[in-house]
Amino acid sequence: TTTDAINQRKYRYSIDELYFYSGGRMITGNEKRVAYTDRIVGKEIESDRESAFVTDLTLEILRGHVLSKDLRSKFVDEFGERRGSTLFMKERKALLTAVDQFKKEYIDKKRTQGRSLVTVYVDGDGGSGKTTLSKMLCQYENKCNGFDTSEIFTSATTGVGLTSDPFQKYNYEYSTHLDEFMPEQSLSFSDFNKTFEQNGVVDVASRMNSKSWLSDFCVISKSRPLTQTVAAIGQQATDQELLDPGNVKRQIQRRMPLNITVTKMSYAIKRYDKKLNAYVELKTFKRDSNFTEKELKAFLEEVHELIEEIRSEIAPPKFFNIDTFI
Repeated sequence: TTTDAINQRKYRYSIDELYFYSGGRMITGNEKRVAYTDRIVGKEIESDRESAFVTDLTLEILRGHVLSKDLRSKFVDEFGERRGSTLFMKERKALLTAVDQFKKEYIDKKRTQGRSLVTVYVDGDGGSGKTTLSKMLCQYENKCNGFDTSEIFTSATTGVGLTSDPFQKYNYEYSTHLDEFMPEQSLSFSDFNKTFEQNGVVDVASRMNSKSWLSDFCVISKSRPLTQTVAAIGQQATDQELLDPGNVKRQIQRRMPLNITVTKMSYAIKRYDKKLNAYVELKTFKRDSNFTEKELKAFLEEVHELIEEIRSEIAPPKFFNIDTFI
């Protein structure tokens, strides 16, 4: 029979003389016909349309436009539950190889061309929801930049995942969430400046090894206000550096350009102003009992636009091919 006929679950011969049993019961009539037709699925041959779909999807993965968690649903949407799932399982290994290749190219690009790190400091009282919000910010930024929402490195200094080495288990995730992080306990003033430098790639020392921290997005969530964290980091500066306290403050604050203060009733967004060397409140989102999913999305979109605006200002310098000048 033809490929199209098989894909449409057609058959050429009469099944009147076929004896079909299920659970010791003979199946007859239309029930037998449906059961027999379903058996044809395993013999399907990939059509030109399916081959083209797989090729196009692979290209989209390599461009970072399709997330690994959405792969199966792409097949199901295109070919239906049964055929889509079967084709996905057949192509799964090759598609995940494409996902790994995209991540490898991303890492190589960051190592050679640098990054544009934007760090957001989220503060608020215990139980206000700052940790939950921090995770949502990371997930949203991942989705906007072509990464799975699970591609988040989380380092905790309390509870589960307790460690004094914040980057010990980092594995090249796009986003980093440092929960209840106190920079002054593990970083000097100069180390903080180097680690959270917005351009370039930085190696972070670990008890296990040394690796490059490549995240383009980082959230520090802490119950103490940002002003206290800035002061604590500033105290790690040398006597020489402290001769210019304004510059010490500037170097710390410009590396955390956004501050979100969380209460049970609101999200307040502040942005660092270079001229004022201070944070300026931009907008407050009320989050009372009527706070909706639509309003949450509007908040995340607002923050994302600010992040992209900041990133455009701190984009790494353009790399030129010297060979073209020779």
